[in-house]
Amino acid sequence: MDEDHEEVACGNLDVWKQELGSKAEALVLEAFPGKGRYVDELMNSQFSMDRLPEIMAGSINSDTLRQHSNLTSSCSNSAEKVGDSDNRDENSMLCNKMLVEMNNLLMRLLHEMCEDSGILMRWLGFLIPRMQGGNNFGVSVQLKTLKEVTSVRKSASVALQLLSRYYNIRGESIKKLLKHPQIEDYLCLIQSIDRRHFFTIRVIITTLRNNYFGLHDHFVKNIDLIRNPRSDNTQYLY
Repeated sequence: MDEDHEEVACGNLDVWKQELGSKAEALVLEAFPGKGRYVDELMNSQFSMDRLPEIMAGSINSDTLRQHSNLTSSCSNSAEKVGDSDNRDENSMLCNKMLVEMNNLLMRLLHEMCEDSGILMRWLGFLIPRMQGGNNFGVSVQLKTLKEVTSVRKSASVALQLLSRYYNIRGESIKKLLKHPQIEDYLCLIQSIDRRHFFTIRVIITTLRNNYFGLHDHFVKNIDLIRNPRSDNTQYLY
């Protein structure tokens, strides 16, 4: 009875491995070029350098700070109780909505890359055989490929942390500005944070695009050795 269960379990595992392999190959050979093109289009539209003046116009300036101060004063002097929606309207004046939209979209794309690269890593892990004497060239190709995919996933993970850190850094600066509105350096600091974060976003999305195209190119050039590392076809590693 135990042997029957073991055979069924092994059979299910083999089916899962085959499904994983099909999904991984479809991702890197078919989906990655489209995802890379989509990210490239974003770089030339919503994430374009040409939008920098527009992005900075959405940052905090003296007019925004004055409007926020007036709104806060009117709410404080009002006899009616201020609701949560009023507080949100008041505080939303201080965020850079365009940067927040870009941040949210890029974080979603990075999460997607983490998921995709995780699938590739699991697939490659099952493909890599035990090292033996003789022809291990194909195995070295697999190991190099796994290293590249792991590096891409780590890059996406680090980028997610950078994007999240923006809110904390900016929020702390806004607290100081509201406490000391007469100090213009705090106003300049927040504008500098927004400008620097826009450039950070540009670097991250450029890396993301390059990683999609780079992984696709690597797999296309080495797919035979990745699938069958100990075949007689030992072509050069590109």
